[in-house]
Amino acid sequence: MMLLHALFIVFALVLFCYIVVNERRSKSRVPYLVRCTAGLLAIGALTGLLFPLSYPSSWSFSPNSDELAIFTRGTPETAIDISVRNSDVVTTDSIIARKFQIPLIEDWEAFLQQYPHTPFAVHGFGLTPYQLKALDGHPIRYHAPERPHGFIFGEWPLQLPASTPLVMHGQYNNPSEQEAKVILLSAAQPVDSAIIPPQSTHPFTLTCHPKQLGNNLFSVLAIAGQDTLQHEKLPVTIRPSQPLHVVMLAASPSFEYKFLTNWFQQLHYGTAFRARISTGKFSFSYSEASSTSLAYPLGESTFKHTDLLIADEAELAACSRHEQQVIAEAVRSGMGLLLFIHDGKTSSLLGKQFRASAISTKHEQGVTMRSAAKKDYPRLPVSALSTIQINPSQRPLLYHNEQVVAASQLYGKGFVTAMTISNSYIWWLRNQQASYAQFWSFLLDNTAAGRRQNPHYVQTPRFPTAHKRTDLSLQHPDTPISIDGTAYPLLQHESLPDFFQLSFWPRRTGWHSMEVQQGDSTWFYVYDNSDWQAAKDFAAMQAMESFVTENSKKRPEEARNKSRLKNEVPKWLFFLLFLIAASILWYDSRQYNQNVM
Repeated sequence: MMLLHALFIVFALVLFCYIVVNERRSKSRVPYLVRCTAGLLAIGALTGLLFPLSYPSSWSFSPNSDELAIFTRGTPETAIDISVRNSDVVTTDSIIARKFQIPLIEDWEAFLQQYPHTPFAVHGFGLTPYQLKALDGHPIRYHAPERPHGFIFGEWPLQLPASTPLVMHGQYNNPSEQEAKVILLSAAQPVDSAIIPPQSTHPFTLTCHPKQLGNNLFSVLAIAGQDTLQHEKLPVTIRPSQPLHVVMLAASPSFEYKFLTNWFQQLHYGTAFRARISTGKFSFSYSEASSTSLAYPLGESTFKHTDLLIADEAELAACSRHEQQVIAEAVRSGMGLLLFIHDGKTSSLLGKQFRASAISTKHEQGVTMRSAAKKDYPRLPVSALSTIQINPSQRPLLYHNEQVVAASQLYGKGFVTAMTISNSYIWWLRNQQASYAQFWSFLLDNTAAGRRQNPHYVQTPRFPTAHKRTDLSLQHPDTPISIDGTAYPLLQHESLPDFFQLSFWPRRTGWHSMEVQQGDSTWFYVYDNSDWQAAKDFAAMQAMESFVTENSKKRPEEARNKSRLKNEVPKWLFFLLFLIAASILWYDSRQYNQNVM
């Protein structure tokens, strides 16, 4: 074939030279340049007729003509008008289907069977998780609209123990030229607010201290001037504080443990305290609610009913290897451990999970701290400060400036918290008991969470609605779960071995009870369809963009093949060019013959 191509090229060059020389000698009314061009065009057209010529598909003027446009909720009308004129269209939104007379997709699986290989161009806020899962590996493009106006993100704890502040983190999209104000309402009374600048998407944090136990329905409001822009619900269940059983192991007697013991006793916690006096000698103290014995050596029975262990890292390191293993096994079973780290030294079995280092900077004016929940605490006098270098498995709890001074890590079913501050009793001496209580309540909530009796769950979607599927993931369920008195089967989570899942379709909005066989119960809330619509739309956009990005990574070979695809130039085009060139040459020869005669 290559030899044939070479011979034809030689023949074409010889023929073109002949035409140039022959036309140079002949006389005609047709200009010489036109005659040469016609000869060249005739040879080129003949080449195209004999040999197939092609061009890259990327040169096509209509690369997306074979795409099917799918309109979802939030598609701009301008995009609908353009797509309807230029391509085939369908929609998943009944409102768009009625308004623009566009076919509605009623059965997603049947739709995919009808278009198994057709590329899709999705417009609007995007498809549902179920629809995206069925599209895995399918060619798809996404045309995202503008961000929805209003609250596009909202996160807050669904359950809170009493005396713990409610912290709501959110994000508001304000495209207008007027600033907006977001307000947190408790019992219809404003308790906190934040300003959203104009023409910006701005994060905000709102806090309050719930005063009523049980199910509470807070609200977050967005206003601009006298106009109410948006009003959303914040359901929270406030649980009564449950007395904890606390064990404290001190390397030496200290004021920190003394004030902690007094505070625990005010809360009616059971406490057992042991302080090392010298090698092999200890002092002990027990509250009336405690039945724990801290006699040497510590064994499995010591921590069988303990919810929280507070210890100096040095005292834990001084325990025998067997005692440290007993403590580690208790943490794996759900007991919380809070370690005081001094001088940046960690050598115990669990203390080595944290990297601490002393910094040389002097703090003559003391240090201030801020929690991960954005709560600021009063200044404490600290002469030398140690900081913690966290790893990806650890979560910072307290900061001094940008440095971490307390962090937590999951260890089995329990949590281990390390802290380098050990003089919080100063707040009590300064008559700042509220700060002291908030500080230790925050630490206890993040450390002694492994043995909660109330069912701990995660709901999907974040804003469940009536008559739509809701998934609940529960941690360590000991017995079957019933919702509103109806028992549901549990399946083990496919990724998290300590979690189990159940699925159901709520029949009504509002509060729903969730109970286990022993009688422990909690509540969750089902929203109206219109609640948090901007946040749901924005989440759908993010899920859609993430899916398209990941889907494109799965199709690199197809993308390369597509870039190598070529389209063949149609033969009729070469025939037409040859006919035009031959007509010009024929007319030229006719003129030449008339001149000769």
